[in-house]
Amino acid sequence: MALLATDLLVMKQVTQLMSNDFDVLDANGQVVGLGHTGGSMLSRLFLGPRRITVSEIDGTAVLTVIDPPQFLGRDRMEIVDADGLPVAELVKQLALVRTSLTVNLYSAGELNVEGSWLGTEFQVTRNGAPVARITRKLASLEQFLGYGRYAIEFVPGQQEDIRRAVIGSAIALDLIRRKARQRSN
Repeated sequence: MALLATDLLVMKQVTQLMSNDFDVLDANGQVVGLGHTGGSMLSRLFLGPRRITVSEIDGTAVLTVIDPPQFLGRDRMEIVDADGLPVAELVKQLALVRTSLTVNLYSAGELNVEGSWLGTEFQVTRNGAPVARITRKLASLEQFLGYGRYAIEFVPGQQEDIRRAVIGSAIALDLIRRKARQRSN
């Protein structure tokens, strides 16, 4: 899977009212994957879970982020592989100024995702050692029009489940940011 072997990925969003679709680009700007919001609009309107599937450019699924409706407590999401088997659970941690996630990998322990106070830089660590960095591009004309960009830089040599969890974390960070913005309106 080329998508899980690339150390630099850029997720270029095309956000619409009920979807969060995006292209995944490599360091050369070539499209190597796609992200698509699944499920019908009707199910999402009636509190069905939001599902975002990331696939290779040929359509082969790599992972799905499942964001179930939540009424109380912290945001929780699940990442599953192409066969629907659980890879990780993401839990938003309580933090005053920064966004922080704990990612419980079912195969490789725990990842911590710690954001900057601006919410544009996120360090991903495992047992205190760097695994990846996620960067969100600040507002621009593209973002005003519903496009956003997230860059994911992996420390070389990361195993596939960790890469799936980091890609899923970038999606989760964006979903959490969008939910917070909707709540404040």
